[in-house]
Amino acid sequence: MFAANTYTARRERLLKEVASGLIVLLGNREVGMNYHANPYHFRQDSTFLYFFGLQHAGLGALLDADSGEVTLFGDDLELDDIVWMGPHPTLIESAVRVGVKNTAAYAEMGKRVQAAKEAGRVVHFLPPYRYRNMYELQQWLGIPIEKQKQEASETLIRAVVAQR
Repeated sequence: MFAANTYTARRERLLKEVASGLIVLLGNREVGMNYHANPYHFRQDSTFLYFFGLQHAGLGALLDADSGEVTLFGDDLELDDIVWMGPHPTLIESAVRVGVKNTAAYAEMGKRVQAAKEAGRVVHFLPPYRYRNMYELQQWLGIPIEKQKQEASETLIRAVVAQR
């Protein structure tokens, strides 16, 4: 992991290059094993990792290019999870480590994306490659899964490519 100011600078540059609208960055979730003795080790989405540096499942972020506000979304582990996986940093602790001030439960992310769409704001997202993320984008934006790659934001794609 890099210092928090590295991730903050990357996000600020992204916000500047996109200029307006709401940027949706989806992290990955855990996926099941395909067969016995195939332990799938979690791998975060590379773009999410580049801008947030957090290697935890079930995270997402909204970057508001109009206000500059960045919010990290996720859920803290429950007691049952801690029993199996051991203690992990809370969402707030993780956010502080990467220079993010605002956090919320993951369920709130979809509500905010839907509200932005209903308000007529431009919602930027990258072409999804995991079906869970495709499903969420379909629920939040009403874009059918088969059309999401074509509907992805060229502005956001170019801004991400320019940094990486």
